[in-house]
Amino acid sequence: MCETVLEQVYCDEGGLLMVILIGGAGYTGKTFMAQQLLEKYKYPTFSIDNLKMGLYRANMDCGFTPTDSSELIGEKLWPILKGIAIIFPF
Repeated sequence: MCETVLEQVYCDEGGLLMVILIGGAGYTGKTFMAQQLLEKYKYPTFSIDNLKMGLYRANMDCGFTPTDSSELIGEKLWPILKGIAIIFPF
């Protein structure tokens, strides 16, 4: 089963937004859960895999390769993901 983490992010206008981060081991249904949230609640989704591969293909000297450990890739992507979550247009 997927682990779901809820994080509250405040936007510039002072309103409260909620960003749902879905994490878990491979083949546990993370994409399925995101699709269900999109269909039921119309929540937009964003795949970290797309970001990872886009960054790597754009700049192979980005600090990681697609075969590196999840921990290393997570360390490199977290500042970017946090920035996206704060400004993501809902």
